[in-house]
Amino acid sequence: MNKYLFILGMLFLLPYNVCGQLKADDPGLYNAFVQTDSDFGLSSPSFNDANEVSPVGALLRSVVLPGWGHFYVNKAHQTRGLIHLGTDLALIGSYFGISIHANRLEKNLQTFAAQHAGTSIGNRNRDYLLSIAEFNSIEAYNDYQERSRNWDKIYEVNSINYWSWDDEKNRLSFLRMDTKVQDNRQQLPAVISLMVVNRLISGIGAFTLARNQSTVVNSLSLHLPHTVDNEFGIVAKYSVQF
Repeated sequence: MNKYLFILGMLFLLPYNVCGQLKADDPGLYNAFVQTDSDFGLSSPSFNDANEVSPVGALLRSVVLPGWGHFYVNKAHQTRGLIHLGTDLALIGSYFGISIHANRLEKNLQTFAAQHAGTSIGNRNRDYLLSIAEFNSIEAYNDYQERSRNWDKIYEVNSINYWSWDDEKNRLSFLRMDTKVQDNRQQLPAVISLMVVNRLISGIGAFTLARNQSTVVNSLSLHLPHTVDNEFGIVAKYSVQF
């Protein structure tokens, strides 16, 4: 690093040394020299717009918040960053919307089971819900399990396990309601997966943009006019890229 700084410093000092020597040896040539065009890249728009960025930093930013890495790399990529950010916000909204809807359906399901089957399903496992959805009563369920020799699946007949549907249609309605709840619940992992994919795409895109972006730190061009005898000329140009 010190070596590069030394070289950079020497290149900055080069025009000043040339100017000093010309002024001492040939004032006329010096006056012609200082009137020539000089271009220093530090003031160029391309330098001001391009910043030294970290590809890893861009990746991590987009993983945390999709689109953030694109804003970090360059303002020119704001549109793509906004697309990733908007997609993430839409997915987050979908997740909470589906979750709230599923919770509402589940509460309706619990109320329906209590009214028409006389059982509380609030803290019961999935197997119990499937049992009351498929059989009209606990007696019918236990009778089926006995005939199938599934002794470990028989429920003890008590106030906690007991259910008896008042109508076959209500049991079928419960089954359809339960299916809707499960369909909504099963959408949540898919939404989360899409959020992860969006973050990965945004992160990889920001990483690639940051890696490919080359920041021109400085550029220098010095030109001396040709003299009558074409005896003297100097051109100095350098650039440093990251």
